[in-house]
Amino acid sequence: MIDQVSKTTRGRIMIGIAALVLLALAAKIVQLQVIDYQYYLQMSEENRIRLVPRTAMRGKIVDREGRALAQDRPAYTVSVIPTEVRHLQRLSEELAPLIDMDEAGIEKKIKDRRSRKHEPVAIRRDLAFASVCVIEESNELFPGVMYQLDHARTYPFGNVASHLIGYTGEVDERETQSQYRIGSMIGRAGVERTYDQPLRGIDGVDYLEVTASGRILGSLESKPNKDPVPGSELGLSLDLDLQMLCDSLFGDSLAGAAVFMDPRTGEVLAMTSKPDYDANLFSGFVPRDDYQRLASDERRPLLDRTIRGLYPPGSTAKLLTAGAALELGLIDVNTHFKPCYGGYQFGNRFFRCHKKSGHGSQDVIGAIEVSCDTYFYQVGLKLGLDNWTDYARKCGFDVVTGIDVPNEKAGHVPDEDWYNKAYGKYGWTKAVLLNLGIGQGELLVTPLSLTQFYAGVANHGKVMQPHLMRYIKSPNGEITRANPVVTRQLPFSERTLSILVEGCRRVVEGGAGTAARSRIPGIPMGGKTGTAQNPHGNEHAWFCGFAPIDNPTICGCVIVEQAGHGSVAAAPIVRDVFIRHFQKTGLLAPPAPAPIEDFIALEDLYPGHLQLR
Repeated sequence: MIDQVSKTTRGRIMIGIAALVLLALAAKIVQLQVIDYQYYLQMSEENRIRLVPRTAMRGKIVDREGRALAQDRPAYTVSVIPTEVRHLQRLSEELAPLIDMDEAGIEKKIKDRRSRKHEPVAIRRDLAFASVCVIEESNELFPGVMYQLDHARTYPFGNVASHLIGYTGEVDERETQSQYRIGSMIGRAGVERTYDQPLRGIDGVDYLEVTASGRILGSLESKPNKDPVPGSELGLSLDLDLQMLCDSLFGDSLAGAAVFMDPRTGEVLAMTSKPDYDANLFSGFVPRDDYQRLASDERRPLLDRTIRGLYPPGSTAKLLTAGAALELGLIDVNTHFKPCYGGYQFGNRFFRCHKKSGHGSQDVIGAIEVSCDTYFYQVGLKLGLDNWTDYARKCGFDVVTGIDVPNEKAGHVPDEDWYNKAYGKYGWTKAVLLNLGIGQGELLVTPLSLTQFYAGVANHGKVMQPHLMRYIKSPNGEITRANPVVTRQLPFSERTLSILVEGCRRVVEGGAGTAARSRIPGIPMGGKTGTAQNPHGNEHAWFCGFAPIDNPTICGCVIVEQAGHGSVAAAPIVRDVFIRHFQKTGLLAPPAPAPIEDFIALEDLYPGHLQLR
């Protein structure tokens, strides 16, 4: 009886186990055929189909006369399909000497591809044709390796305007959440980055049928290839002639920045930051040593000083001090203070003027003309910190200008809270006002923000947003043009502005003007020199100017680091760029033709881009 019961129990257990096994098998079939159907279908398709991206031709960047500043050229790119690599170490050993890369770099690129392992990973761009031939002849040694005709970005003028034009780089794994394909090129700096979307176009793709071993059988008939759509052309306001001249005036030894713009529209005509770098370095494969050399250079060639360099403005800020005091009625055009005998006694400290023998008694226009520190020490004291801070902010020195180049920095305008935090509540005195009144001390500006301020003074108080883009032209010819944007109105009346402009005119045209040596015969010009204290070395030289003074078409600011007086180092650069501008616009006679040997030398440097004028 007991045996019969045990047999029945064992039978039921066996049936139960069999049922569980069948149930598990059924569940697995449901999972494979229903739940995970799309996944395994994709796996199957990827084993049969190879997607080969075709990068769109990136749009050209041209100056205001249509001369190419950045464009694509044909180049070969070698890629690896991770899933088709059988021995990664062996592959990297054989491939490395051919493509001039180290083995670790190749392996890292392939291993970093954590997703889409069936798609080609660009390993080396802009590869020499001879290397491509070797890979083609020995393709059995390189399973999973492919090459294709691609594009490489090229900058015909190398260092010229490299900071503002920028460069491109590869989309990496960290950016997979973006709309961009890993390995495609994206704008990384300058207008290449700001206008990446219209410049990049739309990539295409080829669908190839391959065997499990990776052998290409041909195009896939069921999926037509998608042709790439080229990117749009970006037209800049930059004038290449002015830009090249400005760059050359700095030479290889000077460091600093220069900005020239049309005060009526905000169009940037030239923008130089020195030292600079050759943007072509980033157009393809970037040798690590080259990049490290740039990144570790103590002269900081990668820093765009025009929008990220913060400097005390020196005496160029005296217009801010004078304008605020005039506007508040604290001084008028005839106000005189204690005469200048080489400085000003404040408490137990003597604040020196730059002229040891003194300027005597001056009114505000005369004080601007000769840049008398003693006069502006007293204006600063009369103005007070709160008023000075209020007007500095209303003039826009504490905010970015909004130029269409990324990573712009705002200036620094100190106020009472800032001084309390920096020096303690009773740790500072009114003496800070003497320094602020002449543009020294804690006020910091970028060359671009100072240019914008002077452009506003020249433009009857109307401050325009600086910009580089003039138009974007799509592949079908549709053109989108930039509209000038008024950022703000300077907090000065027409009466105050006329006094400031007259002071600037006297700086250049007056008998005692600090920039009298930079006059341009036939073109009335206004401006202001500056010499900014530098705790790290010699003083910085500033000059800001605009012309013709009654209806300015150009405004420019130049700073030359550690170069001393602005009238000596900075004003001549502004004058020379202005002369070239007015020669081009017809207000001055064109320059004499360059000697033929000079033209030949320049043509060797920039083939096909120069014209004899």
